[in-house]
Amino acid sequence: MDAIWESSYELFTVHRIRVVEAFRGAAVEGEIMEIRQFGGQLGSLEAIYDDRLTFNEGDDLVLFLYDITDRLRPAYLLHSRHSAYYFPPPTMRRTDVLGENHVLESVSDQNSLPLTAGDLKIIAATPIFVEISQTEWKTSEGEAEVRIEVIANHPWSAYSSEEWLTVTRRGDSVRLEAEANATYFERTANVKFVTGDVVETLTATQAARRPLSITVSPITMELRRGALRNITAIVEGLCNPPQTVTWNNVNEKVLCIGCVDVIECC
Repeated sequence: MDAIWESSYELFTVHRIRVVEAFRGAAVEGEIMEIRQFGGQLGSLEAIYDDRLTFNEGDDLVLFLYDITDRLRPAYLLHSRHSAYYFPPPTMRRTDVLGENHVLESVSDQNSLPLTAGDLKIIAATPIFVEISQTEWKTSEGEAEVRIEVIANHPWSAYSSEEWLTVTRRGDSVRLEAEANATYFERTANVKFVTGDVVETLTATQAARRPLSITVSPITMELRRGALRNITAIVEGLCNPPQTVTWNNVNEKVLCIGCVDVIECC
């Protein structure tokens, strides 16, 4: 058991556990895992949380963990009060048989959710799933966003394969935000929705930036002395920021009025 200090200015206690049996998820029997809780002591610094659970070396526990898909970081308890049970109960004698209706003892004395041995069998037998409202998203070259609804029966996470597409979780949904595509090539990103060992993928495709072009109308005109005529220029392409057209007059006898303007983009 170690205490660690993170850049988010939070103090965590990290516990190392050995997996004896995995009822659900990506944990492997015999694996040494790390889980963390808020609070702990590091030197003279101590952070106290009322809901922090006390684990003792040698305890046999059933733990419900939030996410172990990122093995570079310790996992979290799903809930500080409702995520740890003794298995088998400390009061159980070695000669006793643990029946399906036997209620497991919670590590937290404030846990109001009962758990039986039979519940663990149901959890192990129920397939994990994650469903998303769409598996494809196609958008134009400009900035864009879309909301994706998520249905899962197990804690889940989502992440993007590309930096230009960000993922923000909002309850049971995520918001995807695409930056403007400044390149002249179409690009794609994959968003992975992960729960346990189940993965659902959304493919996002963003159009390429349109090449800039200028259309001038009219392209020829006849001018008499003192006459005033208008020329219109239209810039086509990605107008972020707006494009500026500079008029270059090569005839000194023709006066150019208002010849540097921000031109309409279409």
